[in-house]
Amino acid sequence: MNTKNDNLFHFFSSFEKLSDNDKLLFILKSDDKYEDENKTVEFIDQLNRKFSEVNAYTITELKALGKKNVSKDWIAFKNEIFKKYNSLESKYALEKEIYKIGSKLKIFREELNISLEEFSKKSELSISTIRKVENDGRLLSLTTMQKYVNLGLEKKFKIEFY
Repeated sequence: MNTKNDNLFHFFSSFEKLSDNDKLLFILKSDDKYEDENKTVEFIDQLNRKFSEVNAYTITELKALGKKNVSKDWIAFKNEIFKKYNSLESKYALEKEIYKIGSKLKIFREELNISLEEFSKKSELSISTIRKVENDGRLLSLTTMQKYVNLGLEKKFKIEFY
């Protein structure tokens, strides 16, 4: 086996140990950074801390990816994951847009120049809840969304079905 295949084998043997939710979170977080090519060494380090079981592959490959055009390489790697874990691909398709809600809410909050502390008081949400939601929109309940938008952003929260 060559080094790349050895790394893939090690990655998948470690990846296997993650829960399905953590596998999906790994893909979503990587997508969030690599698809728009706003990759950073800090992000790679965050991934390695969160998914330490997987870091033998991520340290080598993700740092290499961070030095070149990432989107094409990330998509190829993601496809390798989906080949091995078919059920993740359908879950991924359903959850990708929901996941992105958190980062969109964070952008709105930051555009209003509201600190976490101030936003916490206005929205009646704890700082840890705000951070969790902004980092993963899948953790957002409707009640939390309503407080975040109505109280924190002072906007109207409305759900419409077409």
